[in-house]
Amino acid sequence: MLYIISDTHLHHPDIIRESKRPQNSDELIIESLRKLTAKDTLIHLGDICGHDIEEVHETIIAPLKCRKVLVKGNHDHRQMSWYKQHGWDMVQKYLLFRFSKYTLLASHYPIAVPDNVDFVLHGHVHGFQRHMNTWGKSITPEHITVACEIYGYSPIPLTTLISYHIKNYNTA
Repeated sequence: MLYIISDTHLHHPDIIRESKRPQNSDELIIESLRKLTAKDTLIHLGDICGHDIEEVHETIIAPLKCRKVLVKGNHDHRQMSWYKQHGWDMVQKYLLFRFSKYTLLASHYPIAVPDNVDFVLHGHVHGFQRHMNTWGKSITPEHITVACEIYGYSPIPLTTLISYHIKNYNTA
């Protein structure tokens, strides 16, 4: 199964206050990631951690059993090769791919939707109202926000995310 998550910001001391996260948000995220199996693929839309990058990758990311794809975010400052050496199977700035009948562009930022793309999957905005119409609703119907604050600090199956979005935004 294909899962997606964004803006985990593990070991980031200010994220609890800034994003109004529960005190145990790191534990919730880590526990949910560890449930992914070797049959699963995780697409992470950037901003993996805040501090302790070596420790986070050594103890959390690298041991995950799933295939791991990173779309780098604004807090992911290392070279792409560093991330590949520390547990990621693929590292990109953007990821364009087909899923079901849709063409998707995965980005950390809510970039403009190109003509040949049905939806832009993005993070960065954390589900905050100042970036969106209402809590959890994206900037345009073609933007799908993947913020862990919206989805219970857990990766969401891409099938569930797309189905929910189409049902609630009438964008099909």
